Amino acid sequence: MNVSKLALILAVLLVASSALKTDYERFQQNIFNDAETANDDNPNVNTLWFDQTLDHLDDQDQRTFKQRYYSNLEFCKTDECTIFIQIGGEAPESDRWVQQGYMYELARKLGDVALYDLEHRYYGKSTPFEDYATHNLHYLTSKQAVRDLAKFAQYLKTIHKGKIAAFGGSYPGNLAAWIVEKHPDVFDCTLSASGPVEAKDNYFEYGEQIDESLLLIDGYYPCCHESTALAMKEIQSMDIETLNAKFNTCHPVQDKMSFWYAASDGVAGPIQYASSPKYPQFAYCDGICNAESATDYMIERVRADLGAAEGECADVDVLTQLLDNEDTSRLWFYQKCNEFGYFKVGEGIPTWPNLDLPWFHTLCEQAYGKLPNIKDTNDYYKGLNPENVSEKVFFTQGLLDPWRRLGIGPTHGQHYNVGQVDTAHCAPLYASNEKDHQDLVLMRKTLDNFFEKCLA
Repeated sequence: MNVSKLALILAVLLVASSALKTDYERFQQNIFNDAETANDDNPNVNTLWFDQTLDHLDDQDQRTFKQRYYSNLEFCKTDECTIFIQIGGEAPESDRWVQQGYMYELARKLGDVALYDLEHRYYGKSTPFEDYATHNLHYLTSKQAVRDLAKFAQYLKTIHKGKIAAFGGSYPGNLAAWIVEKHPDVFDCTLSASGPVEAKDNYFEYGEQIDESLLLIDGYYPCCHESTALAMKEIQSMDIETLNAKFNTCHPVQDKMSFWYAASDGVAGPIQYASSPKYPQFAYCDGICNAESATDYMIERVRADLGAAEGECADVDVLTQLLDNEDTSRLWFYQKCNEFGYFKVGEGIPTWPNLDLPWFHTLCEQAYGKLPNIKDTNDYYKGLNPENVSEKVFFTQGLLDPWRRLGIGPTHGQHYNVGQVDTAHCAPLYASNEKDHQDLVLMRKTLDNFFEKCLA
């Protein structure tokens, strides 16, 4: 029985994107806004559907759902095509992955490669159920997603006879490592870019890295750190009435930390996706340093990020969104409350708000009735010590990236293939650009050699 026929019809009626944007959603917006526009009429690109198993962990459950994927066979010339798979993450997937970016450029360079991009279960149009009620989210786990990728790859092997490589950044970077750890017989090599493979509940290091990155960027924008710290301090000092007025909320919000959480996103996004401090073209710092009021600039950035145009109200209340069974915010937050934590807490960090762990845990309990099992996740995937990946996975990190503290980086180099670039989140996956810093150019050459060797 296919459980997603109705869900597929209703998917377009669900909220297309939430005010609570995920890191992968921001990543896709950033990478495709920066790159050249893909050809929407490319005859080589197809949108297809795979009959995916709903529950890989129960052999008695025969239910399936339609999982969306994209293909591009413009470089595939023989039956022996190498298979490249872009791993989807916590947002709707885009066909641009099979038309631009590092995976596409590598395929063009190697030749005889079939390009695919698999959307993550529950996201975009790969929706098994008609809404996101908690009982329907039971199958939204990384364990299921890893098995989705293995089954999809095995299906592609019936079409093409070549080796299989996969590419993922951020949470899909985790999956890129875990599919090799759990299915070393299926995947020949993968790229894990900026993957936070270590689950952690109380992730205070995120805010610390934001603060450190702003200090690095201060070499070109001496006021950026100071202005951000001032804005964050003033926002946290406002009473609830002032916060509602300043943010022009759609309805009165009584929870100050919802505003602080929104403010954290206002600074996290531009820093997480900043270019190298050696390449100082940074709109965020330029804006906040030249604004008449750093605080007002920060608030307007946050409102715009929440989708509120000038004069429109902003939806700031986190819990209200998480209690809405048709809001896509529930998906990634559920994964965090169930498996990963990744809660960006802070205390005493100048450019990061004082978000505390009890606030996040209360959201988890009220929205889903559960708290993350961090130990189970790290025991299952081995955290920063994954198995079976030393030869088949290449891990990259960015110097400015606040997620690098949970990833495999240079300190693990004696055991794994690793590289760090003087940029930020997932930079090696971007399309090459004449303005790329030299260390990113060299990193891509290293990756080219890695894939050429493992796919030979």
